[in-house]
Amino acid sequence: MENTSTLIILNPNEENKEYRCDVCYKYLSIAPILFSDKIGSVCGRCYNDEDLDVRSAEENSIFHVQKAYENIAVYIIFPCIYHSLGCDKQLRWNEVQDHEEICEYKSNICPLSYPEFNAKNEYKLENICEWKGMNRDLIHHIRNSHSNCIANSNELAILSSDQDLRNDNFNKILFFEVNGIFTIAVLYYFKDFECYYCNVLIDSSFKECELFYYDLEIFDITKKRCLVLPGNKVEPLLGRNLIIRNKIGLELDLKIIKQLMKKSDNIKLSFNVVNVLKVKTKVLIKEANEGLHNETPIISDLKCNCGNYLYFPVNVCTNGHNCCHICKRNYGLCQICKTGFIQRTNTNLENITKLTKYGCKNKARGCSYTLDYNILENHENNCNFTLKSCLMQCEWKGTNEEMFKHIQDNHCTLQLKKENSFYHTSESKSYPIFYDNKIFIFTIEYKMQHPLFISMQCLGIEKWEYEFDFRILNGTSISFLSTHICQPFFYESDDKLAPPRRIEFPFNFVSQFLTRFDEIKFKVNISKVYNPILVDKEYETAF
Repeated sequence: MENTSTLIILNPNEENKEYRCDVCYKYLSIAPILFSDKIGSVCGRCYNDEDLDVRSAEENSIFHVQKAYENIAVYIIFPCIYHSLGCDKQLRWNEVQDHEEICEYKSNICPLSYPEFNAKNEYKLENICEWKGMNRDLIHHIRNSHSNCIANSNELAILSSDQDLRNDNFNKILFFEVNGIFTIAVLYYFKDFECYYCNVLIDSSFKECELFYYDLEIFDITKKRCLVLPGNKVEPLLGRNLIIRNKIGLELDLKIIKQLMKKSDNIKLSFNVVNVLKVKTKVLIKEANEGLHNETPIISDLKCNCGNYLYFPVNVCTNGHNCCHICKRNYGLCQICKTGFIQRTNTNLENITKLTKYGCKNKARGCSYTLDYNILENHENNCNFTLKSCLMQCEWKGTNEEMFKHIQDNHCTLQLKKENSFYHTSESKSYPIFYDNKIFIFTIEYKMQHPLFISMQCLGIEKWEYEFDFRILNGTSISFLSTHICQPFFYESDDKLAPPRRIEFPFNFVSQFLTRFDEIKFKVNISKVYNPILVDKEYETAF
């Protein structure tokens, strides 16, 4: 850590004229910093702004890059340029640009005011909205002034006939809210290339956006044909993202989509925003890695009568005994005096638990993690050293490492081979696959005249690391291929597995690739994921 005595901290209440740009009068805090004898000091904001004529002035003036200043600026703490509006952030040289883009006090305008989206006709507005305000107030404005424009679902219909594609107002914007996440989907149409560039924006910061992704489903109005593009990046809701002037975002080639949709006149998109934290993968592991500390001495006094740690909520019985939430959930009575619980919890003890690091219950087996109370239970449920029931649903229990050997020794007769095709006739069945020294469980559920469901899960992965191809074979040159993400196994509580997200294919669609309706001949193949946005050319041959 740098010695803070070497830093220059600018007082936001002073003018600090020598640290300001002579064009915009904002701080000289974004590179490149230049100097001209006719203009003076110029910041990177102005120099890179195409709407300003600073660059054209180079014909009449010489600009000098101020490398010496840039080297010194590394040791300067700058106020936010929106300090006068209420922002009290103090920023280092390399933090300024990212913060200014997402500052909640930054000026913004209503998305429905952009002429590119033809909102007056699309949403039947009497007048174009002229609202201007701060980022922090934008969502409140949309909810209160344009509640009728917020869709009831995450689906957007787009017309794709040749006549409609010649329409200059083919850009689309969709407002929707799912599970408390306010989302704006923006589709900007490039007429010359006959393609969309799609961006999904949520009310969040850059860092928080790393906890989300979205799956895009493309289907015709009959839902007989469907294309899924999973794992796409979401962005924060910023004014600069609402108009996609360049080719930024997920590319949707309408020529290919129309071909896959059999030239349907109506195509729908479905935007499924997923919180990674809810599937308990990357964030949980990251916080656990940051929690490697020595266990505090006070931990020995924070024990329930059952032996488990006491942490929020700490329940209290009518006789004053402290009890963990697991005992209350499982028994409903205090296990010391067999009386009931009062409504209030022990807030004093809860405040102590918030400052305490708890060791994993599997310490004796080799786990060295010590964690905050709010992530301890999730970690213990999914710890590599926790005893878990066999994934093939036999009576055996063991750790992740022991699970691998157990399934190989006892369930290998059910194993799918990557290089072999397989016939499926029963309604639902799970098959183990061993790949890259990991266990994958492929589950297929099919019944004649009913949809086909498939899923693939992997034990011990911390994020989206693998994808799998699922191919239906029928002995002809026509086959069906789809690619999907392998999901992690996640244990919710007490050896209880959370159900996987199943991929569904309608029977009317699947039946096109079957020679017999009472059985499916299929093949699966697993591979590592190297690009988190899985837009593979194999999707083009899926239908």
